[in-house]
Amino acid sequence: MTFYKTERWGLLILRSVVGITFLMHGGQKFFFVGFSAVTPEMVRAGIPFPELAAVVVTFVELIGGVALLMGLATRYAGLLIAIEMGVAIWRVHWSAGFFAPQGVELPLALGGAALALVFTGAGDLSMDDILFGQEK
Repeated sequence: MTFYKTERWGLLILRSVVGITFLMHGGQKFFFVGFSAVTPEMVRAGIPFPELAAVVVTFVELIGGVALLMGLATRYAGLLIAIEMGVAIWRVHWSAGFFAPQGVELPLALGGAALALVFTGAGDLSMDDILFGQEK
């Protein structure tokens, strides 16, 4: 580990911001809103098997957010989150244009950040590095 590299801090910041965002959204769904309130959103979006989709989305966000924060299975968590954001853009946000709060702006930024982590990996300030060594 070399402390003079700035990339390690950039990846830590990126992982932390994206991880906290998804941890909070998934936690909100799981602990406060509940699957029964998420399911109608899936129905409105035209997602098949909306009850199952509500559970999957909740856990992708909750567990994926924790994984990104820890830097554990970062590429897998990033991929699942990027896919979720792609579906959200396609099924929900596209028709509202670009700008937040209804447009593609936020899911595009978060999905792009998650996809970047798929390509970069967690970096060396991560559980991935501690457990499995420097990623190639």
